[in-house]
Amino acid sequence: RLEFLGDSVLDLLITWHLFESHKDIDQGELTDLRSASVNNEKFAQASVKHNLQHHLLHGSELLLMQIKDYVKFMKSFPENEPLPAYSKSKGPK
Repeated sequence: RLEFLGDSVLDLLITWHLFESHKDIDQGELTDLRSASVNNEKFAQASVKHNLQHHLLHGSELLLMQIKDYVKFMKSFPENEPLPAYSKSKGPK
């Protein structure tokens, strides 16, 4: 239930940011931009970029290992460059 709420809050914040910062584009383009921005992989990448994984509360050794592997994978790429299209990056859930 908390994951559902968290996803909804993030969706709202990103929607509001896009709405306020892109006043020159129409509704359809805003929808496309939001769809490209709001997904679990983008959230996982942003979380690693800002070291938010250190603040997650969980009791799962498996999740901890998945997070460590994902962070190592993400750190293997230059910081301000997009991931290559061929990368099979999947953030842990």
